[in-house]
Amino acid sequence: MSKEYVIPACSGIKIDVKQGQNITVIDVEGGQVVDFFAEVAGRQNEFLSTGVTIDCNESLKLKIGDNIYTNLYRPMMKVLSDDVGEHDLLHPCCRPEMYEFFYHNGKGHPNCFDNINNALAEQRP
Repeated sequence: MSKEYVIPACSGIKIDVKQGQNITVIDVEGGQVVDFFAEVAGRQNEFLSTGVTIDCNESLKLKIGDNIYTNLYRPMMKVLSDDVGEHDLLHPCCRPEMYEFFYHNGKGHPNCFDNINNALAEQRP
């Protein structure tokens, strides 16, 4: 079964993905694609870790065939294709404090940190 989600710019959603399913992320407008977060179903304490992913792949860059790892050093997903070729695994996602520090407009500025937390909060008490 295949589903398509169109996510407006400066927003985010939570999508449940089961083991064995594939995810394709396409930026229809070009440019910055996504700040992506994933957690293991039913285990909020195990989630995607860019630091562990860098460590386990022994590289700052992802390539086809690389695994993306959790904070507990377990493979979470695998890169099957890549049209972008360059992914930022070092910088944190944008957040109000970043916009305030660099641009002096952090209050109310749409940001990935809030988008991710709001999407996760929808299913948490």
